[in-house]
Amino acid sequence: MKSVMTSDQEHCYFCHAPTTMTHAIFGGPSYECHAMQDGLWIPICWKCKVEIHNERSQRTIFSLRRKAQLIFEETHSNDEFRKRYGKDFL
Repeated sequence: MKSVMTSDQEHCYFCHAPTTMTHAIFGGPSYECHAMQDGLWIPICWKCKVEIHNERSQRTIFSLRRKAQLIFEETHSNDEFRKRYGKDFL
């Protein structure tokens, strides 16, 4: 499924370099699978992938999760989100 987080699938979400991989907004074995199915992922380059997993990027990760939840809840309920992803980020 295409990302619903951005319309530009060819460039890194953060720095606009060519995309080298995808990053699921929600991690963990089952959450990552759901995120990919729901289009809750971003195109990303290797450099930004490393940086997003740096402890200093926790605010960025939380912001992405809030945005993903808002997008998901455009077509689903808050209860469905919490059941699917285990937490509420709003």
